[in-house]
Amino acid sequence: MTLLLLFAGGGESTPPPTPDPSAITRDTRIAGYEPHQLTLSVYEPVRGGTFSPRGVFEGNFQRAVSSWQFEINVNGGYGPASFSFTTRKRQVQDWLENGLGRHVECYNPRQTLVWSGFINKVRIAFGPLSAERGPLMDVANRVSMIYTPLDTSVFPPVQGITRFTTITENAESQAKYGILERVLNGGTIPDADADQIQATYLEENAFPETNNQSLSLGGGTPYTVTIECLGYGEYLKAYVYNQTVNALSVTITEKLQAILAADPNGIFSTDYKKLATNNYLVSSYEKDNRDAQTLIQALLALGDINDTRYIFGIYAGQQAVYQAIPSSVYYQEQLSAPKQAVMDLNGRYIYPWDVIPGQFLRYNDFQIGRLTPNISRDNPNLMFVEGMVFTAPWGLSLSGGKTDRLPQKLAKWGLGGL
Repeated sequence: MTLLLLFAGGGESTPPPTPDPSAITRDTRIAGYEPHQLTLSVYEPVRGGTFSPRGVFEGNFQRAVSSWQFEINVNGGYGPASFSFTTRKRQVQDWLENGLGRHVECYNPRQTLVWSGFINKVRIAFGPLSAERGPLMDVANRVSMIYTPLDTSVFPPVQGITRFTTITENAESQAKYGILERVLNGGTIPDADADQIQATYLEENAFPETNNQSLSLGGGTPYTVTIECLGYGEYLKAYVYNQTVNALSVTITEKLQAILAADPNGIFSTDYKKLATNNYLVSSYEKDNRDAQTLIQALLALGDINDTRYIFGIYAGQQAVYQAIPSSVYYQEQLSAPKQAVMDLNGRYIYPWDVIPGQFLRYNDFQIGRLTPNISRDNPNLMFVEGMVFTAPWGLSLSGGKTDRLPQKLAKWGLGGL
């Protein structure tokens, strides 16, 4: 199998079409397998104000990619991905220096987007030298600290009231990588120590590290680059959300929209039509400097008024999808069939890269006699697909299990960790 990686260039190539952001509901049914070619496209994003992931298309020449794997998870959406390729010396150096944060898209043979994300880590082999840069998500260029001041001018030292430091930022890092926020927990320390710790942390973490360098003299490998990516849902960890103006009750859907809109990088789509209406009421008030991902996970744990489970992810066009789990089966699998493949209910094969989590899959030939058309916890012929891993050229791994209402009830009672 050959994958096409489209790189840097002078704009002579044409980028793939802008994808339809309805990734989770698209029709991916294809009648049977046939020779194929997946396409990887790389872009240099534009930052500052509104994030534009497809800022500069890098597509003037092609290189064969030796491996390609990506994940999609029911909570989070597009997940980790990785690929490797060989290239020229100059390109290896460019990838190590400038590769972090680049936008990557994967298209199926019909030019439908099946995965997108950003480069989080770059590893290179440059003759005898091997090195890596990143992870990007370890960068912190907007830093503050919560701590309890300790007055050491008296004996015994006296603790004060917990406070927050003034936010400090690195504008150069933010211009290149976007705003990546971190709130440190300093414990009980003097004020002067809090300021020094915060300043040192920002200085040492504002830019990605180049590490794990090694030299293998007398040997060496070709000029290769290995890329590790993440989906844009990871940027939900990169900013905190507070709302202390009022404590009015809002619906879960309204609060989700407010949290997404607070993204300082403008990464997430402002098209919220795929946020299902969930009228369960929660407080709008937030004061604990929790990151957006933590808050969204807390909202997911609540379900709705009927304790129905909901799922959330960031998909094509960085659009958020929030919806209740389905009430019917969408996929089926014949475990004893010579051709192991996921099918729709009409028996049409679905390419492994087109399978999407968040659906029920039925085993047609498992525990025959117990097969029932209903979705229930005690039906051993069903799996709710929580995640998928596609490995080129044909590998597909699905994970999942049963769904419950008890976690939603416990979350409403404040017993989510029970």
